Order: sequence, then C-alpha cells, then structure tokens
Amino acid sequence: RFFFGKINYVFSSLVFVVLLLSAIVFSKTKFKAERFIERTLFKKKYEHKKTLTKLSKIVISFLDEKELFKKTSNIFIQDLEIESISFFLLDRRKGAYILRAFRELSPKIKKLPKDDIFFKWLKEDGQIIVKEELERFINAPKNKLIVERLNSMESEVCIPLITRGELIGLINLGKKRSGDMYSHEDLELLANFANQAAVALENARLYEDMKKTQLLMRRTDRLAALGSLTAGLAHEIRNPLVAVNTFLQLLPERFEDKEFREEFLKLTTSEVERVTNLVNNLLDFARPSEPKLNKTDVNEIIEKVIALIRVTAKKKRVIINTKLEKIPQVMLDEEQIKQVFLNILLNAIEAIPNEGTIWVGSRSMQKNGLEYVQVEIEDTGKGIPKRILD
Repeated sequence: RFFFGKINYVFSSLVFVVLLLSAIVFSKTKFKAERFIERTLFKKKYEHKKTLTKLSKIVISFLDEKELFKKTSNIFIQDLEIESISFFLLDRRKGAYILRAFRELSPKIKKLPKDDIFFKWLKEDGQIIVKEELERFINAPKNKLIVERLNSMESEVCIPLITRGELIGLINLGKKRSGDMYSHEDLELLANFANQAAVALENARLYEDMKKTQLLMRRTDRLAALGSLTAGLAHEIRNPLVAVNTFLQLLPERFEDKEFREEFLKLTTSEVERVTNLVNNLLDFARPSEPKLNKTDVNEIIEKVIALIRVTAKKKRVIINTKLEKIPQVMLDEEQIKQVFLNILLNAIEAIPNEGTIWVGSRSMQKNGLEYVQVEIEDTGKGIPKRILD
C-alpha cells in the first residue's frame, strides 16, 4: 500500500516467500557463517576455543594421572606453542608439593614443603600468576619472593589448581616460543582449564585411593582366610608326621622285617607327599599372581579345597556333602578359582553356629546354546542379615 497506493497480492506473496526462504537458508547456514567469520576475523579466539574444547575432553576422559599429564602437555606445547610445562601435586602424606611430570625442561626443584608461604599466597589469591606482570613492581617484598619462587620452578605463568578450598597442585608454563606475552584470551583459557583440571586430578586421586583400598581389602581377606586355615593345616600336617614318627621309632627293632620296611617306605612316601601338597596349596593361596588359564577339572579343585578345610569343619561339627557330576574341563586359573571356593566355604562354616551341613554340587548345563559348568554351594547357616545384605 505504501509503495503502490494499493495492496498488490502477487508482490506481497513474492516478498513473503522470499523472506520465508531467507529465514530457512539463514537457519541452515548460520552456524557455518559464524564459524567462517570467527575463523577469518577472530582467528586467535577461535583457536583458543578449539584448544579449550580439546582440553575439556581430556580432563573428563582420563582417570589415570599420567595420561592426563601427557595429553595436556601435548596440547599446551603444540597448540599454545609453550616451551615447557611442569605439574606439581600435593602429597598429603608427605606434606609437600611433588613434581609429578614435566616436559622440555631440567627441573631444579622436585619437592616443595606444603607450608611454604608461596602456596599460602597462591591459595588465598586463587588467581593465575604471570611473572612478567609481577616484575613491573618487583620492589614490593611479596612480589620479589613470588618471582624468586617462580624462577626456581622455571615458570612464566603459574596456574593454581584449587578444589573444595584446597590447593591440590599447580601447573607451571614456560615462555611462548614466539616470545609474545600471554594474552588476555590465553589467561581466560587457562583459568577455565584450571577449574576442570583440579576436579579431574582430584577424581584421579580418589580413583587411585579406591584401587589401593580394594587391593588392601583383598589382602586382608586373604590374611583372614590364611588365619582360619593355619590351625586346621597344623592338625593336618601333624597327623602324617605322627604316623611317620611312630614308624621311625619302631624301625630299629623291626629293621630285618622286609614286610615292615616296605610298609614303612610306602606310608612315609605318601604321608610326606601329603604334607608337601598341603604346604604348596597354602603357599599358592598366600602368593597372589597373574591369571594362568588352563583347561581344568573343577571337581578336582573342589575336592582339594574340601581337603584343606575339613579339619576346620570338623571342629564346628559341620558335615560337608558333595554331589559332583561328570563335567567337561573349563578354561580357568586353578589357584584363583580355588581361592573363590575356599572363601565361600570358610564363610559357610562361619555362618553355621554349632553344627550343620554344607552341600557342594557340580553339574553341566546348557544356556543360550552354550555349555556351562555350574557349581552350587549351600549351607544350613543363619544367612546374611537383610540390613547388611548389600
């Protein structure tokens, strides 16, 4: 109406269609256009964004401290063109910050006490320290001390890693290969990375602690089982030794008796072999090792384990009944599966207050077209209370 003094429906329809198509095309090309403009006009900012994305992926992908250091170092040295990098992490047990990793430098200092005033300032301030900025006001006593500490660590930029109000470590960066100062964009990128890295390193430490705890628990279980077994084994070893000792005492009197000598030799050989097997079984259990997979008869392992715990079971008046069917051999580590059965059976004995029965059965079964061996252990014990069943 404005241009023509009347409404032209063809023109209006054409304008509407053009605007609609423009909107659709714009929504499709907006992201590409933005990236093109960013890459062309704001190249440095775009590169920093890309680097931060890379670093973010690394810190959420790794729970292994060494891998985290390695990948992070590569990005800093390649993408930000930094000459050198070092990582100091807090060792709570030693009460010190320990040099855990470094690249492209010869470190003068590998350990710094936790109560060093430098770390106190770093924690209180919580900001990235740029040596070049402090050198402008070098006459200030605090700045002088900080610059000295940075020089000792060969650090141009020091990034504090703070999580839950605790300084858990720091990253030291060397000079840029170009000789340029660290820009505002650089420091912004490093600040964002520091927050993520602090959380990632704390998670890596917690993961390591968890692994150590699990290892300690396994060792404790093993020691507890050994303690339960030794009393029974002492009895098992004493019995054959008593028989051997009795024959030895009678030997001088009946040395000429050929039948006695043959019986003596047969008995002592078998009893000594029995003692040797018992001791070897105990040593194998006490000494954890890497899995050694071989085709093994599970029934034979069950019988060996029952022989180890029979005395312990007798003391509590526990009868062990077995129903071992003919089963195929299975690929497994004999010693490790022996430990599994041993722990379950010792638990079963402990769960029976005074007297009772344990049943051990084995059978062959088919499931989803595959053949399996199933071992079932049942006891008349009190079971696990619901409150601690989890």
